[in-house]
Parts: sequence; structure tokens; C-alpha cells
Amino acid sequence: MTEKKETGTASSLEETGGGLRRGTMGVAGMVVAVIAFAAPLAASVGSIPLAIGLGDGAGAPGAWLLAAVVLLLFAVGYAAMSRHMTNAGAFYAYIAAGLGRRAGVAAGYLSVVAYSGMVFAISAFFGYFASTILETELSVHVPWFPLAILGVLIAGVLAFTGIEASVRAMMILLGVETALLVVFDIGTLVVAGPGAYSLQAFSPAETFGGSIGVALAFAFATFIGFEATAVFSEEAKDPKRTVRRATYFAIAVIGVLYIATAWSLIASLGSAGAVQAAQENPGEMMFAAAGAVLGPWAVHLMEVFVVTSVFAVLIATINSSSRYTFSLARDGYLPRPFARTHRTRRTPHFGIVVQTILTIVVGGIYAIAGADPLTQFAATFVGLSTLGIVAMEAVVSLSVIAYFRRHPERSPGVWQAVLAPLLAAAGLALACTLIVKNFALITGSDSPVIARLPYVLVLAAVIGAVVGGRGKRRRGVASRELASPSEGAS
Repeated sequence: MTEKKETGTASSLEETGGGLRRGTMGVAGMVVAVIAFAAPLAASVGSIPLAIGLGDGAGAPGAWLLAAVVLLLFAVGYAAMSRHMTNAGAFYAYIAAGLGRRAGVAAGYLSVVAYSGMVFAISAFFGYFASTILETELSVHVPWFPLAILGVLIAGVLAFTGIEASVRAMMILLGVETALLVVFDIGTLVVAGPGAYSLQAFSPAETFGGSIGVALAFAFATFIGFEATAVFSEEAKDPKRTVRRATYFAIAVIGVLYIATAWSLIASLGSAGAVQAAQENPGEMMFAAAGAVLGPWAVHLMEVFVVTSVFAVLIATINSSSRYTFSLARDGYLPRPFARTHRTRRTPHFGIVVQTILTIVVGGIYAIAGADPLTQFAATFVGLSTLGIVAMEAVVSLSVIAYFRRHPERSPGVWQAVLAPLLAAAGLALACTLIVKNFALITGSDSPVIARLPYVLVLAAVIGAVVGGRGKRRRGVASRELASPSEGAS
């Protein structure tokens, strides 16, 4: 018995080097890659304090709960559609299968900009934190940019080596940073006591008090990367089951970890104290709380592993970015070299090399200009990438509905095919609105130029739509529809 599965337009194996290596990732490996993308420790040090200080204060845990619920709704339709999809282009391929080639290529181009921007931002984070730790721990001053170059090169080598090697590296780093957060959460529960954990943090009055839009923007930003389950589907051992299970598990783990840490952070300092600390010095808030609860040893470990946390994200973002360009090029919508995979490693090596070089060049421009790596470089591209990815999630939800309307015989039911995706689309559209409204605050800049950066995403989508509309074909391979059905053994 056979089943039609959306795989993306085929391409010459000779030109691509045989495609990506199959069967290298199980559920655990995929979840590790996704959670590493979320950077639990780095996000806890940065995003949670900002959400508390600039957003809804003691109601921040409620904002993370709302974001998790919306994304779990998104996952219902996403996972249902993943049963019929195996494509490294993820959002690009899903949107093409539901809304057509033009929309799919538009999303693909937007994805390239969004994920490349995230690589730029993470490289700046790495350089900044590495420089800071060397200064505070060893009294050695090294500028952020040389360290950023070093981090990008090492991450690029690991991505080039293959998924197995990079997952092993990320698993070690992720295990330590997650353990630190869990120890902090448990330590706070023991030291502060259960009474310090007020359920008011999840009440409408607290959650929707203050600037809920800012808090939600930071909350959604910390979930970016869970969609990578589909990016790695072509390398999964059992794509139909692995992607679905990994998506749900990743969102649940990320959500529980952030909710618990945000709640513990507030409990460790008290509601009023937490808000004050977040407003006065958000960058030191997590370290101060860890020091008060666990002692100086925890502060030193956290400072070191914030760097490794960011490094894990750097590996994950380079992996995701290179697979988007690989998928687009394989279907004929980017230059052919991007569709090449290494003949032995079977990784999209050309895309990895280009992304690595581009990141160093962009970082060099900011370094020469004397820009601050955090407030001017990283923050700008985090804001831009978050907006682009959340917007694509909203469109994917609509694509799920369209896909199952076009293929009613594949529909898993009204809840998975219509209701959950519709609710997710509404929630994600609201999140996009809030991100745009608070873009200056998220990026840390009120510059008119920075305020207009979201138009770069619009431009990328328009260019993609034009390219997709031209319907170019690679060596006579049909491009009638991206992610066109092909026979595959069930």
C-alpha cells in the first residue's frame, strides 16, 4: 500500500550530492535541537526579566502560559499536516502545499531573511556574553567581534559535520543549562516556600495588567525554533511520527520550563521586588536571584553557561537557515549551489558556508561602525526575526485549513483541520500586531530606520511571490506546485 506524501519537487541527486542524510534523528534528538534553539538559560537571563520589567510585571508567567496555549493550538494543525509532509523547507513547503506555489515561495524568501537575521543576532549575543565572562571571571579583555567570529566558525563546522555531531554537542550543553534552571526552580521552592508562589500570577488582573503586548512579544520570541521539527523531517528516522511527537513535546517542555522559571524568579524576590529589580537592572536580575537562592557558585556557573546556551542556539539557527535555502534551491527558486549536499556528510554545506561568511561580514559592518552588540545589533535582528517567524506561523495555520479543504480524504477531523488552526491563526495574528506595535521597545531603538525594518520582510515576501509566480523549472522538473505529491511507501 502506498500513500502520497508531500516531499517537495525532486532534484537531480548528482547535483545535490544525494540529498540530506536520512534516518539520523529520533524524537529525542529532534527535541534537543529544538530546545537548544530556544536557549532556556539565555532566554531566562534576558527575556523573562524584560517581560517582567517592561511588560506585565508579576503576571509574566501568565503571558508565557498564553503563548504556550496558542502554540499548542498551532501544533494541532501543524502536526496533522506533518503526516503528509516530509520537506526540509518546513513553513515554506507547508504554505505551498496549502496556499499554492506563489505563497510558498514568498514564505520561503521571508524564512531565509528571518532565520539569517536570527543567526546574525545570536552571533552578537555570543560575542557579547563571551567577552563579558572573560572580563569578569578572568580579567581579560577581548572585543566581542573576534569572539563572535570564533563562535560562528566553530558552529559552522559542527553544522557542516552533520546533525549527529551537532546534536551531541547541543545535548551536552542543553543538559547543563536546563539542570541549572531546574535547580534554581527547586531551590526557590525550598528556600522561599510554596507560599511564595502566588496563583495571582496567572489571574487575568495580573496577566493582562501593565503592557501585556510587550510581555507576549518576549514570550513568543522564546518559543522560536520549535518549528524546526519539520525543518529536520527529511533526516528523521520516522518523519510521520517523529515530527508530530517532537513538536508537542518541545512546546510542552519549553512552556513548562519558562513558566516555572518566571514564576520562581518572581517568588525568589517577591512580586514588588521582582518588578523593581527587572526595571532597574534586568540583565543582572537572574544572577542576583540565583545568588540569593543558591549562592555564588550558581552565579559563576550561570555566567559561563549563558555563553554555551547561546552557542547551542548558534548551531541550531545555522542548521535551520541552511536547510531553508537548500529546500528553496532544490525546487529551483534559489541558485543551484544552495541545493548541494556534501557527498559524505550529506549536509547542505554550501548554504552553511554562505551563512557563516555572511554572518561574519554583517557583524564586521556593525563592529566597524562601533555599534553596541546587544542594543543595536542583536536586538534589532531578534525583533525582525521574531516578527517574520510568528507571521509565518499565522499563515501556516491558514494553510493547514486550505490544505485539508483541498484534500478532504486526508482530513483528521474538524478540530485538527479547522478549529484549532483557526484559533491559532487568530492568536498569532494578534501577536504580530503586538510585536509591530512594540517594535521600538523590543529592538531597543526609536530610530525611524529601525522602525521601518519590518518592511524588509514584506519586500522579501514580494520578491518570493514574483519568483514563485514565474514558475521556473529546474532541468525540466515539474514546478506546477511546490511540495507536489509523490509516491512513497507507507
